[in-house]
Amino acid sequence: MLEANSVFDTWREYSPFFRRNLMTRNQFWKWLEEMSSLLFKTDKVELDVFMDYLEDQDLFFPVYQARRGSEFASSQQIVAFAQKPPEQYLNEVVKYYHPFQFFQFYMYWMCHERDFTENSKYFFYRETNLVRYYVSDEKKKKRYLLKISKAEKRWIKHHNKRRGSPDKRHYKKFPPSPRITERELTFAKERLNVLSKAEKRKQKKNTKERNQENKAKTRQGLTRYDDFYIHLRHTHWLKADILKVWIKLDSLTLYGEYLISPSLIWISPQLVQKSFRDEKKKETILKYEHWRDEKINEKTNFLDKTEQETLKRFYSTLTSSFPRHHRWDYNGLEHWQDLIDIVPVTKLTHFKGNLNLTVNFLKISRFLERISWEFFEYNLIPWPRNKEHVRPYCFLIDEKETIEYRRSVLSEFSLFPWSPFVIYAEGSTETKILEAFFDKREWTPIVVENLKGIDKTTQALTINSSLKDRVYFFVLDYENKSTYDKYKDLEGTHAAIFYPNFVTENFEPEIVLEQFKKWTDSIGGSLTDEDKAFLRTRLIDCKNKSNELIKRERKPGKNCGYESELIDFAKKNFETLLLKTFPKAVATNDGVHFYLKDNFDQDFKKVFTEQYLIPAIENTLESKKDPERKKFAFETKLEPFYKSIEQYRLRNHIQRYDLEI
Repeated sequence: MLEANSVFDTWREYSPFFRRNLMTRNQFWKWLEEMSSLLFKTDKVELDVFMDYLEDQDLFFPVYQARRGSEFASSQQIVAFAQKPPEQYLNEVVKYYHPFQFFQFYMYWMCHERDFTENSKYFFYRETNLVRYYVSDEKKKKRYLLKISKAEKRWIKHHNKRRGSPDKRHYKKFPPSPRITERELTFAKERLNVLSKAEKRKQKKNTKERNQENKAKTRQGLTRYDDFYIHLRHTHWLKADILKVWIKLDSLTLYGEYLISPSLIWISPQLVQKSFRDEKKKETILKYEHWRDEKINEKTNFLDKTEQETLKRFYSTLTSSFPRHHRWDYNGLEHWQDLIDIVPVTKLTHFKGNLNLTVNFLKISRFLERISWEFFEYNLIPWPRNKEHVRPYCFLIDEKETIEYRRSVLSEFSLFPWSPFVIYAEGSTETKILEAFFDKREWTPIVVENLKGIDKTTQALTINSSLKDRVYFFVLDYENKSTYDKYKDLEGTHAAIFYPNFVTENFEPEIVLEQFKKWTDSIGGSLTDEDKAFLRTRLIDCKNKSNELIKRERKPGKNCGYESELIDFAKKNFETLLLKTFPKAVATNDGVHFYLKDNFDQDFKKVFTEQYLIPAIENTLESKKDPERKKFAFETKLEPFYKSIEQYRLRNHIQRYDLEI
């Protein structure tokens, strides 16, 4: 039991302040019962027999054993003995296991349970012990045990004969080749007979020696007939070196609780020296933190080369070999690993059965990925390949990276209660047009909010600059030079400025003129050829000034846009029709003279935008498959915003796969 002593020493002595709380065997089965596991189609007695079998084979062992009624059995503080007790004490001990052994035991069972048939050693071991457990009549018990013993001996003899005799297929006679002479064939036959007889004599001698040796061991009570049984597979899950490495890593409590147990089973680390004084506890915790910092600073010295290789092999088997070599796999849950990673452990404890185990395995693998980079800068994540020395995307250095990692996960799974991607527009025209545009795009939901005036920009900017989980962007009109100077530093990164305004820069004169004609027809007016020529000239002039303003490094004063020209033209030429069409924008002077109030401008913009400009955009977007379609100016100017969104959403994929957005 040298391995058992070594594991016990690591658990007891490695961390002088904290150590993981151990479990009894009954808590093992209670854990399975709490999870409602359906994989163990047997009762507690048979599981006890199986555990005894593993311990009898020196494949599995308790980390600690204490006599019943001892101080350790109640407080787990005083060491009684950490090795297999003498026979007379077998019923007077309490066996304690590390919680990680629960998963070792489970993974071994999952890979090996199908081998426990009548052609296995465990079959006879189980039958013998079940008779001892369940048969109370001594005569029946003796008869059943004798029957099982005879069956086991027959199986051992058959197995021994099968292994000890040469395979006659090796000496099968094939028809002679025409190229071999009769003399050569005779010599080959004689030589084959000599070898065959020598091999048979050798095998017979070896078998006899093994039988004599095992009989001698049987008389001494030492044999377990190991030479007669097929080698047990998948025993690497039960290796002590894995457990020792885990105990060292676990002692640091670096990333919190990663073994998810039912609430009734307490496996949290505890103070080595218990104290009821808060001051003493605080002092111990401070010492522990200092000790842990020293261990972390050791880096590559924390785990030696052998331990590093053990960790790598365990991770590889857990993430690749294990799902492939047993009858149950992760069922796609591995693709949710990032989401599971950010869910509080207190919520994960509600998972039962296979789901609980899967989540535990994924938690263990993520823990190993992070801690491997922390201590020897090795990336355990197998895909993409050849990135062993590139920092894992889930290894987070500071609060900023933690926020980026978590919000990328939330965005990928669409778990935000509202979209974190917000565009602020200063007026209803821009708001309506952008909302219509994004409704036509099969893309991430984007919220468009109306600032209701450019003077509200500073306030919105102040609020959003402190929100770390939001990507924001402003759509602003040039207005005048003073406004431009105030917000020009935002252009490109957090804002798009349009010259002189949103409508003028985005629409061509002919489209605006065509839509304005439709509007005049709707109110009962009409445009003559002279009116069209006049408006076309004015609109083209606005567009030219807009293009000139965009190109100029030093921006001049205020320029007029399309809407101002259209409103002025409508007031001069269709005043009577406007008074009928917009009654809410009409006021009286002394109850006699009617005139348009100032809010007519806003009413016109709203109607013209919703009923005429937006349909024009929709008609243009219908031809979006046309590669020669000219983009609207806002489509190009919003590209920095799109890029920020992609950096936000795909942060984890970018880090992991070296993507360029």
